[in-house]
Amino acid sequence: YRQVRFAREQSITSWSVPFAIKSEKFSLGVRIERRDGRAQERFTMTESGFNPSGVTKAYQKTVVDSTRWGQWNIRFGVAAQLTDGLRFSAAVQPASTALVQWDYRNRVTPEANSSETNLTFELYDDQEFRYQLPTVVQFGLAQTLGTKAAVSAVWVYHSKVDALISSPLNYYDLGRQMADELRAHQQFRLGGEYRLTEAWTARGGVQWSESGTDFDDHSSYQMLGLGLGYQERDWGVDLAYNALRASGSIQNPGDGQSWDLGANHQRGTVTYRARF
Repeated sequence: YRQVRFAREQSITSWSVPFAIKSEKFSLGVRIERRDGRAQERFTMTESGFNPSGVTKAYQKTVVDSTRWGQWNIRFGVAAQLTDGLRFSAAVQPASTALVQWDYRNRVTPEANSSETNLTFELYDDQEFRYQLPTVVQFGLAQTLGTKAAVSAVWVYHSKVDALISSPLNYYDLGRQMADELRAHQQFRLGGEYRLTEAWTARGGVQWSESGTDFDDHSSYQMLGLGLGYQERDWGVDLAYNALRASGSIQNPGDGQSWDLGANHQRGTVTYRARF
């Protein structure tokens, strides 16, 4: 008898503080942002039914691989009103560093036919890394259509990094090798919104992102977003739905066949805004 379970958990939190100087047709701003995340993968396998005359009656193997990370970002932006209905924007986020804490646990708990041989094996390791993140550059255009509709287009560029791991120093060479497998990549977003009433607004958009590696992995994706917003003078609520499709493949080293790595993700988001 064999039972296998695999579970994956992920959570991300963020907050930001923006500052801006505005005139009638020009805006200059900066945003300080903090992001924290946690991810964990847990694999459990239970096996029994061995030969009664042997040593092992049953055993359970548990592997837990988890990471916690945090980073500070600063973003500079500018916006200009080119015409009555056309607005241009640009932003840059300099390269930053993320602190990553990694924990690994591999535990095997046997159940022997003789209690004297019940010895638990456990392998545990924890490391702390500093990951280098790329510079991000963004340009956008937004055009209003009458008094109720608007469309926008955004281009985003992510630069290449020289060394993915900068600390500890004994991982620096490995970080450079990992960075050689990454490449600069870009995203394109197109969206629009339509004001249904004075308070309600419907939104929709698509996003395309190319792969950030030299492999045919799943880092390239396409995303569809739909939203509905309600706005009062001092507060507002937005409801959003995102559907993401990731594409890619990997070659099986055993037989050389290509394995499809396609994945689909769906997410719902509620955002509340208040003005003080």
